Amino acid sequence: MKRIFFISLLLSATWFATAKADSAHGDLPPAFTAVYTVKKAGLTLGDVNISLRYDNQRYRYHKQTHSRGLLALFRKDVIDETSEGRIENGRLTMERYAYRHDNGRTRKENTIQLVSAGRIHERYKGKAYDYRVPPNTLDRASVEIALMRDARRGSEKLTYTIAERGRSKTLEFLRVGQHANMKTPAGNFACTEYRVNRQSSKRSTTLCVAPELDYLPVTITHVEKGTSFTMRLKTYQPEG
Repeated sequence: MKRIFFISLLLSATWFATAKADSAHGDLPPAFTAVYTVKKAGLTLGDVNISLRYDNQRYRYHKQTHSRGLLALFRKDVIDETSEGRIENGRLTMERYAYRHDNGRTRKENTIQLVSAGRIHERYKGKAYDYRVPPNTLDRASVEIALMRDARRGSEKLTYTIAERGRSKTLEFLRVGQHANMKTPAGNFACTEYRVNRQSSKRSTTLCVAPELDYLPVTITHVEKGTSFTMRLKTYQPEG
């Protein structure tokens, strides 16, 4: 369950006034609210609610997942994830990240704090970590905003550094194709497909971003151990 919603990758419709990037924030996507449905083998597992907000030169990206359908009869999972920081010349400076997964019996938490330039304090599974990170390091939520910003450039490969579990690591997205008519509950979209670049073939994650929605992911598919999980855009609402 945890890894399903962690796909969140990205991952976050009145139907459809096309929103344009807010020039005050460079090529960053405009503020929005989106809802995705998560399914496995045709069965609905949950909904992911995503919002992006700006306040002058600051951003707040929030994701919340609730179990739904048959799964909700057995588990009451809620995953809450927030990234906050500032914007400088169109770049994101992550300042605070918080993750909480509560299944009604146990709670798992992860927090990251930028304490000074290039220095991170993190708590993960009850352990504290202090470590150095390169400039422009993101967390695993804010990287989704950066992907929406950079996909419009049409690059074959998008590379980011993220802070996670006591260290910094590289995350790469490879452009692998185009879809003329990707079907979602929110409508059908032309989109560009990216795949997370991994050394192991045991897991794969692909996402389709729609130029019509400022490169918001409209589908995300994660395959692991022969099982496929899919997030599809259900509703999208540009703000302001």
